[in-house]
Amino acid sequence: MTKKRMELIDKALVVRLERASSSQLRAAALAACRLALERTSLTDPIIEEGLKALTAGDYGDPLLRSKLESLVNALDEIQWDLQDLLEEGRIDRATYEAAFNRARAANAVYAALDSDAFEAAADSIYEAYHATDDLAGLTGVVVAALDQDR
Repeated sequence: MTKKRMELIDKALVVRLERASSSQLRAAALAACRLALERTSLTDPIIEEGLKALTAGDYGDPLLRSKLESLVNALDEIQWDLQDLLEEGRIDRATYEAAFNRARAANAVYAALDSDAFEAAADSIYEAYHATDDLAGLTGVVVAALDQDR
């Protein structure tokens, strides 16, 4: 599933990910997360905890992933509520999109902590793409991370 979703975004990037080592995949996931968080201005203690774990190389912690999943669910609820308000004409599109982007950025961090390096990279990059809507910028940081961690 992950590979197919990523292929919809950038087939060449999927090929790069398939050829990458675990450490390169982890570096790419972290770079994607950092870009998404920066672009969405999402800050939260649980996000910071997730970034620390990613930086330290601690993946798959079920308690941390559970906390992140709860945060993602809460942010998803907010964006779904805002989507209803958008459809009713009670808020502007920018307000809804900002909430959607924050939920996707949080999900990028959650995904990056998957115990499988390929799944972590592919899912976090996919979510970061939807958080930023900037394929060129995202590809740039991901490829730089892949190249730097050789």
